[in-house]
Amino acid sequence: MARKRIQLKQIRKILQLKYESELSIRDTAKLSGASKTTVSDYLARFKRSGLNYVQSKSLTDEELLELLEERKLQECEQYNNLTALFPEYCRLLKKTGFTKQLLWEKYLKRYPGGYRYSQFCHHLDIYQKSGELTMRQQHEPGDMAFIDYTGQKISYYDNGKETEAEVYVAILGASQLTFAEASINQTKEEFIRSTERVLKYFGGIPRALVPDNLKSAVTKASKYEPELNPLFNDFSEYYRTTIIPAKAYRPKDKALAENAVKLAYQRIFAPLNDKRFNSLSELNQAIAELLEKHNNRKLTKLQISRRELFNEIEKNELKTLPSEEYPLKYFETH
Repeated sequence: MARKRIQLKQIRKILQLKYESELSIRDTAKLSGASKTTVSDYLARFKRSGLNYVQSKSLTDEELLELLEERKLQECEQYNNLTALFPEYCRLLKKTGFTKQLLWEKYLKRYPGGYRYSQFCHHLDIYQKSGELTMRQQHEPGDMAFIDYTGQKISYYDNGKETEAEVYVAILGASQLTFAEASINQTKEEFIRSTERVLKYFGGIPRALVPDNLKSAVTKASKYEPELNPLFNDFSEYYRTTIIPAKAYRPKDKALAENAVKLAYQRIFAPLNDKRFNSLSELNQAIAELLEKHNNRKLTKLQISRRELFNEIEKNELKTLPSEEYPLKYFETH
């Protein structure tokens, strides 16, 4: 037992020297009394844990040791019983009314001698962060859809002439069901029609649309009070939704849209790189096929696809679409 206390004391010393004093591995090894290999090993384990140094100080010695002894942790029956429940729990957290406290109580009914609440939350947080579908920024089902254009364009041929198309992307906050299409340009009219097709694709209307500070959506970007394009504002009234522009200089407001753009490059741009399309409609047909593969692809950690998650938690939370398309209007600008 004495040996364990010395080891834990050494581990905490290693973390302190690295994160408080910002020493090199060599100096950390010298001052902690551990070898450079041992220091490197434990620092690597700590980094993989997903925990930050401040959080580690609140852990008991047993919790810290369990966190860093990866092999022991993976072989632990109690830990494996807990993580087997995480895919279901992650989906339940997306539903209104479910909290970590309620899930912990549900877990204890099944495993009365299980982890304490703080340990339960710690392991669940690490599991969530390691998943393909990040949940660090929680969104209520049916709450928001995030909108952006990709920075890169994609080519097609119009009457034999090579033309570059814009690529519009949108993503629902809770299920992260994604939409993408190519359009001629980013004019207000094209933007409105793309957004209308998004709502049809989702089969309903979220409570808010969150565009990045696009010129076709926002006339004047501002950190506090962005000025909306009158046409887009009128469109939102027709569809009974709210426009909340992503605030300038607030990266977290744009995280989901930026992630959708990144995935569009991987799942759409890359597969279409060597293909030739003789019309915009032909290009969009190819995009639609790849989009369905993306939305039906199983998420590794959640063991469910975006489409399945959408059908389970978000589809019924969207407002009903109007029977007619938005009548496009023109507004005078001053």
